[in-house]
Amino acid sequence: MQLKQLYRLAAIGCIAMLVHIQATAQEGTKTADNPTIITLSAAQLKPFEGVFQNAQNKEMNVQFSVDSNSLKAKLLWNQGQQLRLYPQSELAFFSKEGERVNITFVKAADGTITQVNVGGNGLWNRVRDYKPITKQETPHTPAQLKLYEGLFKNEHSDNLYMQFTEKDNNLVLKQLWDGQEVQFVPDTAWHFFNKQQQMFTLDFTKGSDGQITKVMAFRRDIWNKVKAAHYTHDELKAFEGKYQLKVDNDDVIQISAVGGNLVIKQLWDGKETVVAPLADNYFYGTTEAYPIKFDKNSAGTVTGATALNGDGFEKMK
Repeated sequence: MQLKQLYRLAAIGCIAMLVHIQATAQEGTKTADNPTIITLSAAQLKPFEGVFQNAQNKEMNVQFSVDSNSLKAKLLWNQGQQLRLYPQSELAFFSKEGERVNITFVKAADGTITQVNVGGNGLWNRVRDYKPITKQETPHTPAQLKLYEGLFKNEHSDNLYMQFTEKDNNLVLKQLWDGQEVQFVPDTAWHFFNKQQQMFTLDFTKGSDGQITKVMAFRRDIWNKVKAAHYTHDELKAFEGKYQLKVDNDDVIQISAVGGNLVIKQLWDGKETVVAPLADNYFYGTTEAYPIKFDKNSAGTVTGATALNGDGFEKMK
């Protein structure tokens, strides 16, 4: 049995996964499995045309336009991707292709359409003077980007880490759960963005000493900077031993300290993986994306580990 190579992000929905999730207009919730399409005239559909802005993130705007007996929703933050929405009532619309999206428009007292509720995920407000958001890369040097290098842990998960390094005058984000890399450059305000997906932003926070303490991705996900770990060979011996997969007692790994690293051997097939310490109790294999986070009890004794896709191992006595 081979261990899976990817973390399941589940509800965290961070970094590259968000690029896909946002493309579905934040995944509206399903109502009926087979809603009925009603017919609305062009005059009835015309009031829905316009640009609407996410109340929580003003860089997310969607443009609605009339197309036959439907509306086209153009996702202005996602390279103009479009979604077709069909009427099921005078104010409610739904999509038929891909992820189901349900939206309901809100009418003001004077009869004008002022807001739209996207799948129960919050209100989007009509924008009268929409101007496309453009980000301009500011001149910078590799030395300036070095300040932002380091290891960061998701504030909601002890097992999700990402790492920033400077490469070719870009700030490169590496997702340690799958090894994927994304490049960023600074704008004139020294926030960072991805040139291909300008909504993919990074906002760093500095402490009183000018050092980076955390980063916010997509203006919603917080990652805290963690100190690099340094273990002596004797300290690494505390992690040695056999570990049994909790959901399948037949799967056992053996961990040994070799130099300044740990070697993980899968006893069911003999495969070995070398992992190096990055943070306290957190190790990573650079040859292949192989993260492993060790668990300790109140006495500081290693009791288990979480590897790869969240598989839990218990240290055997």
